[in-house]
Amino acid sequence: MSDQVMMEAALQNASRQLNTLSGILRTDLSNRLAVLYGHLSVGVMKFDDPEILSFIGDLNNAANGIRRQIEISREFRDIGTSPPAWVPVQETVRQAAAGLTFGTVSLEVWTERLEAFADPHLGTVFSHLFENSLAPATGATRIVVTYHLRPEGCAIIVEDDGTGIPDAEKEGLFVQKAEGYGHGLFLAHEILAITGITIRETGTPGEGAKFELLVPSGGYRIV
Repeated sequence: MSDQVMMEAALQNASRQLNTLSGILRTDLSNRLAVLYGHLSVGVMKFDDPEILSFIGDLNNAANGIRRQIEISREFRDIGTSPPAWVPVQETVRQAAAGLTFGTVSLEVWTERLEAFADPHLGTVFSHLFENSLAPATGATRIVVTYHLRPEGCAIIVEDDGTGIPDAEKEGLFVQKAEGYGHGLFLAHEILAITGITIRETGTPGEGAKFELLVPSGGYRIV
């Protein structure tokens, strides 16, 4: 038992040190990124050549990608740091939506009284799903969150009326990758997997995206 205690203490210490180091690296990258954004802004004001402005635009897009990677790494750091708990779904969805800009896109939530046993970062899952629907390319005007009770559990459904996701791209939606739908959906998959919740996309291309979060029996309750 003494060896086990010492090993656990060493692992906790190593984890703490790694989190500290990654935090320092994120801060340093963010500071350098701020300098880069500053130079890009000056470039836009200084030059009027279309080719140069197009080049600056490409650099700005790359910088935005780096910024998003920093945000994702910060979210990954916190996964699993708090024990799973009973989470009120309706309140969690509303809080996730409050941090985003919906513009003319409406949000309807029909999950009152539903609780799910999940990682406390469940709100991050809904944030990434909403971001997917709010992307300008989707053309969505409406997002609906509902739930259906099934023999195998409770399906929390997030769907929109946008362009949907091509069948060829569905298989790799939740795989970590540098392009495509990015790390957000991979992160959502990992958060849900902590308590055995699965996620899949079942929408019809051309009619909208539809994500189903299946909470296993015993992992949900109506209060």
